[in-house]
Amino acid sequence: MKSFALSATLIFVSLVAGLGFVEFMLRTVKPFPRVQIPPYLYAYHTETWWTLRPCFSGTIKPADGLMTYRINDQGIRTNRRIAIDPGATDKIFLIGDSYTFGQGINEEYTFASLMRSLLKAESKQVQVVNLGVPGFGTMHSFKRRLLPGGNGPSS
Repeated sequence: MKSFALSATLIFVSLVAGLGFVEFMLRTVKPFPRVQIPPYLYAYHTETWWTLRPCFSGTIKPADGLMTYRINDQGIRTNRRIAIDPGATDKIFLIGDSYTFGQGINEEYTFASLMRSLLKAESKQVQVVNLGVPGFGTMHSFKRRLLPGGNGPSS
C-alpha cells in the first residue's frame, strides 16, 4: 500500500510539474500569432453587449502587410450600404464569429467575398451579405439582427 501511495504521488507531482512547464512555455514563447484589432472597432449594443461600430474604418499593419476593416453605416463589414437586391434570385446572409467576419484578413478574402466571386463566375444572381462579428455566437447574431433595435439590411 505504501508503494502505491508513493507511486501515485510521484505521478501526480510529475503531471503537475509537466503541465506547469507547458503552461510557462505557452505564456512566454507565444507560438500562436496574435491578431491585431484596430481600436474602436466595437460599439455597445443593448442586447448583445457589443457589435461592430457603424461607419468605422481602421487600418492595422501586421507582419504581412496592411489590413483594413471597413464597417458601413448598418454595422456590416463592407464599404457600401447593403440594400435588398431585387435582381438577385437568392439572398445568403452569413452569420458567425471572427471566421465569418474575416478577422485578420482584408475584405476580399472573407467567406462572403469569396462566395460572391464564385457564384458570380457561375453567372448566378445571388446576394451574399457578411453578418459576422468576432466573438458572436448564434444567439448574439439572432439578437443583433432579428430583434427590434438590431441593425441590419432592413434598418
